[in-house]
Amino acid sequence: MTALNYSSEAGIGIFKRVYGDKLHDVTISDSCISDIFRFSKKERVGDSYNEAFILSESSGVTFGGEGQEIITINDAISMSSSPSKVKPSQIVISDNMSWAFMSRSMESDGAFYQGTKLLIENNLKTHQRFADIAKLYGRSVNKLGLVAYAPGGTPYRDTQFTAGGGNIVLPKPDGTSITFTNGINVGSDNTVGVKGSILLQPGEYAAGIWVGKKGRIVKQLNSSNEVVASGSLMGTDASLGYIKVDFVPVAATAIGSHKLCYNGWEENREMRGAHSIITQQTGISFDVDISANELFRGNVLNLNGKAFSIKALMRGVGYAVNGGGLREPLQIVMNPNTFSSLTASGTDARVFDSSYSKELSNGFDTVKFTAMNGLNSITPCDICKEGDVFGFLQDQWICSGSQAPSFKVNGMGQDIIMPVPNQTAFTIRSYSDQYLFCRAPAKQILWSNANFEEVSY
Repeated sequence: MTALNYSSEAGIGIFKRVYGDKLHDVTISDSCISDIFRFSKKERVGDSYNEAFILSESSGVTFGGEGQEIITINDAISMSSSPSKVKPSQIVISDNMSWAFMSRSMESDGAFYQGTKLLIENNLKTHQRFADIAKLYGRSVNKLGLVAYAPGGTPYRDTQFTAGGGNIVLPKPDGTSITFTNGINVGSDNTVGVKGSILLQPGEYAAGIWVGKKGRIVKQLNSSNEVVASGSLMGTDASLGYIKVDFVPVAATAIGSHKLCYNGWEENREMRGAHSIITQQTGISFDVDISANELFRGNVLNLNGKAFSIKALMRGVGYAVNGGGLREPLQIVMNPNTFSSLTASGTDARVFDSSYSKELSNGFDTVKFTAMNGLNSITPCDICKEGDVFGFLQDQWICSGSQAPSFKVNGMGQDIIMPVPNQTAFTIRSYSDQYLFCRAPAKQILWSNANFEEVSY
């Protein structure tokens, strides 16, 4: 067995031999977002990506009437198009592997694979998960969630907010409770390292954004996106929708006064996501003036705190049919809690996949609903916020860039596997450089401000 040292290529060599192209051809994902926004290797970029978009139809029409006389053809009014531009954003995920761990797995290639595959797969899966979160919420106004400040009487987790803002007492399964005042709790959690807890605004929590991310740097911003507090994520309570941190959080003073994000998101270092693309209604988006081009504006249906329903689905689809000429079925993505509420109550337009027998018709992970645009597939997704429902026309989205998640940088012949200076370890880094782009925002829908605990829309 080869001894590992700083000059030895044994560690890097066995990685290349055992994993080969598996290190560079990444398809590992546990999120439907990767399936909807699939990376395309056909559309690479240099510094930026450019494409012309149709913003209005050809309008030089001539109606000739019923007679046989010679008619004058109207002048051409050509379709309107505009070049659009986008730049990719980078993500790097690093893991360390000790010499001892590697050395004890190097008796054979099989032993090495079995000993290291968990770390490799977890690195790639983590990388894809962060990329998927950015594909939904990168550069959105609310970042990864608002600090709770809800009107008195707002239902939440089988109880209600009291008067005065983000004030609520939430019962825990063990019979105890936790009290939030203006969206925060300080001092009541005895877990080592926890200094405060932050409750997210109803509709703003998504378990997949926070679960399993302990140690991730979290920043609390004010409404001007200035950092007011920051530190490490120490955990989350997915059933109650709050996170635990190792810093003292700042209390909310109004709805939208404070928000949460990952480190780097306060400076918009992440790729722009679908939420930002669909919700922008004015200004410049991808070098296109949205105000002057309605085909480049997404559709947003505000449910005003009511539960997503079949009626809401039909109305939202109607927006896209009228506003963007939608004719094709959509891939609809929603939070698991919204999915549970919808499938428990909606039956009239629901269709089950043929793979489910009658006996198992109440167990499913995808449901289809018929609307004026055809048969729409609805899928739960844990990185989708509870208050958001997305309707995607999949073939109008482009996910590309210079590099999909990989252990090699495109254009370089060297794997991102290297010894750590002055430590008995190797660093393994996966890298990506991607962007998300939409050719037809007017055919996409966001149902916003939903509350699965309220009456149906």
